[in-house]
Amino acid sequence: MKFILIILIFILSCKRDSNPTDARDNLLLLGARANKSTVTGTAIKGIIKNAIVSVYPIKSDGSCDTSKLLASAFTDSSGNYSISYTKNGSTTCLRVTGNPNGTSRIFDEKLSQDLVFLSSSPFNLTTYVQESKVPTFGRGVGYLSPFSRIVTKRVNFLAKQTSGSDISQLVRRANKEVVIRFGLNQGLTLTNSRDVNDKDYPELDDLTIELSKPNSPLTSKFISVLVGFSQLANKNKKGTSLSIEDLESIIEAFAVDFEDGKFDGMSGSGSTITIGNTNTPLGNNSLTSTLLPAIIAYFQEGGKLNIGNGASVPDISLTTLVSEIRFNDTETIITSIGSSNTPPSSISYSGSPFIFTVGTSIGSRTVSFSGGTPTLFSVSPSLPSGLTISASTGTISGTPTATSSATNYTITGSNSSGSASTTINITINPITKKIFRTAVEYPLGTLGGVSGADSRCNTDANYPGSGIYKAFLVTNSGTRRACSTANCSGGISENVDWVLYPNANYIRLDSVAFGSTNSAAIFNFSLTNQLVATLNNYHMTGMNANWTSNANDCSAFTSTAGSISGGNATLTTNGFLTNSVPACNYGPGYYLVCAEQ
Repeated sequence: MKFILIILIFILSCKRDSNPTDARDNLLLLGARANKSTVTGTAIKGIIKNAIVSVYPIKSDGSCDTSKLLASAFTDSSGNYSISYTKNGSTTCLRVTGNPNGTSRIFDEKLSQDLVFLSSSPFNLTTYVQESKVPTFGRGVGYLSPFSRIVTKRVNFLAKQTSGSDISQLVRRANKEVVIRFGLNQGLTLTNSRDVNDKDYPELDDLTIELSKPNSPLTSKFISVLVGFSQLANKNKKGTSLSIEDLESIIEAFAVDFEDGKFDGMSGSGSTITIGNTNTPLGNNSLTSTLLPAIIAYFQEGGKLNIGNGASVPDISLTTLVSEIRFNDTETIITSIGSSNTPPSSISYSGSPFIFTVGTSIGSRTVSFSGGTPTLFSVSPSLPSGLTISASTGTISGTPTATSSATNYTITGSNSSGSASTTINITINPITKKIFRTAVEYPLGTLGGVSGADSRCNTDANYPGSGIYKAFLVTNSGTRRACSTANCSGGISENVDWVLYPNANYIRLDSVAFGSTNSAAIFNFSLTNQLVATLNNYHMTGMNANWTSNANDCSAFTSTAGSISGGNATLTTNGFLTNSVPACNYGPGYYLVCAEQ
C-alpha cells in the first residue's frame, strides 16, 4: 500500500506540472531506489577503522562469492559503515577486510591500542544481510563482529550438510543458536532440565546492542566476549607482541568449534581444536572452561568494558557481570527453522558399511537428508564403545575402544512434523601390529635402561625398516610396567609406558599371526604361534608369569649385579614371559623382543 501511495503522489505531481517526461523519469528513479538496499552498521573487535566493507552474493554452500563484487565502502574512524547495493532478493554477504594501503586499524581491548592490518592479513569478519529485514526506503543496522564470523562458519557447515537448503533459513537458525550459546538474551533463563527450543529466542540480528552504553546488561555481555577473545589472544600469542594473526587464530578457533552447533572443543570433522604456540586444546565446553576464565582474568587484571569507541566506561562489578553471563556450551537445541512444518523424507550417511579400527579416530561421519530439517537424532542399538552420535546434528564421531563384529544400527532423524530413518553397518576391527625378536643378543645389565633397549630395537638387523618399536620388558621401579596386579585385574590403567596395544592382533615379520591382546593390553595365552622356532631363544623381560614386574631387574637394566627374569620365544604359554632367571652379568646376553608402536 505504501508503495502504491507513493506512486500515486508522483503521478499527481506529474499531471500538475504537465510534463510527461519528468513523470517518467520520476517513476524510473523511484523504481531504482526501491531496488536498492542501504545497510549501515559498525565493524568491531574492538572498533575496526578505515577497513574495506564489501558486499557479495552467496554461494550454495553459504560462503561469499568474492568473484562478484556488488558494492564496497570503508569504515570510518568510529568503525561505522554505510553501503548501498542492488538487491538480489535473498541474502547477501557483508565482509570486512584490511586496506592494502595500511591504514586499517583494530582496537585491542587488552593492550588498549590499535593494531594495523592489511588486505593480506588473514583477519576478516563476515556477516549475512537478510534483505527481508532491510526496509525498502530505510537503512538496516548491523554489527560486523566475531559473533558474525561464528554464525558464518555454522551456516557453511549446515549448508554442506543440507544440500539445496534455503540459506536464509540456515542463517536464521545459526543466529538463534549463537544467541542461545552465548546467553545473549534478555529475560530468559537457561535450564539444564529440558531441551532448549529456539522459537523462544531472538535472532542475533534482532538484538539491540548499544555500544555507547557498555554497562547495559546485554551490551556488557556482548563486549565481555570480545574482551575475552583479546585476553586469550594476548595470553596465547605466538610472538613477543600481539599480532593480527593472534586475534584471527582465537576467533577462528571458536568459529570452527561452533561448526557442529556446540562448543565442545571439536571441529565439524571431529578434530581437536588447539590455540597458541603451545597448541593448547580449546577444551570441551570451551565457552565455560576457556572463554569465561579469560573474561574474568581480563577484569581482574584491570581491564575495562572498552572497545575503543570513546564511550564512557564505568566500573562494573565483576561479580555482577559474571552472574549475568549464561553460557550454554552443548545443551541440545531444538529448531523448527527450515523444516517448513515438513518432516524429513530421508536421511543417509555416505560410506556405509563402515569398517573402523580400535584406537583410531573415525573423524566425523555427517548426515545428509532431504525434505524437512531433522532437529533430533537417535540410534538403536547403542553405537560401539567409544563412538557417539550428536543428538542435534546426527554427526557420528569418536574413537572405538573395543572390537565389534558387523552390526546394523538404525538412526532416526526427526522434527516436530515427523521422522525418517536409515540403517548403517559398522565393524570395529582390532589393531594389527608387528612384533619381532632381535637378531643378536645384548648384555642384560648394561643396556642403558629401557631407552637403551628401545634404541637397539630400532637399529637391530631384524628391524623391518619402518615404524617405531619398543622393547618388550618392564622395570621394578615402574618406569615401564605392564601390570601392577596379577594379570592387570584393575584394567589398562595399570599400564605405564607399556609397549602393547589393547584389543590388538600381533603378527610376526613374516605376516604369520602371533597372538592377540585383551582390553588391558596383555597377551591372551595361549599365543597363536611361536615367535621363533629354534630352541633356547631366551629374551629378557623382567616379568613374572602374571605380567607383574620381577623384584630384581638389573637396576632397570643398568647394572651387572643381581638377576633378571627372561622368557622363551619358542613357547606359546606364559613361559613367553618368564622361563629362566639369568644373572645380570650373563654373557653373551639375551635377545630382545620388540613391539611396533
